[in-house]
Amino acid sequence: MTEEDAEKSASSPITDSRLRLVYVAGIALNLIALYGAVTADEWLFAVTFMIILIYISIRYWMVARSTLRG
Repeated sequence: MTEEDAEKSASSPITDSRLRLVYVAGIALNLIALYGAVTADEWLFAVTFMIILIYISIRYWMVARSTLRG
């Protein structure tokens, strides 16, 4: 079974829609944490949360783009 077949099968442990939901939840939680870090003047934490937010957003974009293509 190829990787594409595993992604399309019903026995796949996580579907693209669930994965997108996990990324959206991660983005929302990171935005809350980023806001908390900025309001507390914790700039090192704010930068860390921003890096994580950028990474999760890119991963979300990749999953959303692959869903549209196939």
